[in-house]
Amino acid sequence: MDTIMELDELKQAWQQLDRRLARSDALQLAAYRERRFASARRRLLSLRLGQALQILFGVLVVLLSVASWRANLGQPLLFASGILMHAYGVLCILVGGLVQQRISDIDYSAPVLAIQKQLAAVRRTHSLGGLWVGLPWLFLWVPALAMFVRWMTGFDLYVAAPLFAWSSLGAGVLLLVAALWLFRWSRSPARPRLAAWVERSLAADSLQAAQEVLDDVRRFESE
Repeated sequence: MDTIMELDELKQAWQQLDRRLARSDALQLAAYRERRFASARRRLLSLRLGQALQILFGVLVVLLSVASWRANLGQPLLFASGILMHAYGVLCILVGGLVQQRISDIDYSAPVLAIQKQLAAVRRTHSLGGLWVGLPWLFLWVPALAMFVRWMTGFDLYVAAPLFAWSSLGAGVLLLVAALWLFRWSRSPARPRLAAWVERSLAADSLQAAQEVLDDVRRFESE
């Protein structure tokens, strides 16, 4: 009987030890996750700041373009330039706000795999948004220049230098089409290495750093 009681006590002691070790491991994992996720949040602060500046830039563009097209209601090309830049300013605001929302949607209490998917959504939004905001400048610099020339000199660029204005616009549109085709071509499944390189090139450094943090946490959890 005494032997059986001793075995039961020993078994209970081992069970208590196992529970304590499990709690200790859980606490260590929770502390590690908290530290690493705090690091991920800090890494994404620069991206948030960049998007905030983009939104402010968009607001400035909207204000200036509204003033431009209102002042040139009787000049169709200058009016169209103002409207075009107005739409671009709104696009900058929308893209910046959408990226900010994607970052805010990250739930750091979720499993690491779910957080990685949420970060991937931020990455896709930021990459595509960067293309939408950046590539139009291949031709948008012409209407922007026309607005600036009008403010500074009172001249209509489309009247004063029509060959320059229209040839620059045409070349910019052709370059935009070529860039979009090249981007789509590079994303083909037949060229995975090129697609991966393009994706890395478009991703912000802060997103790469945050992804590395999540990879570290996932490896720690699997050990």
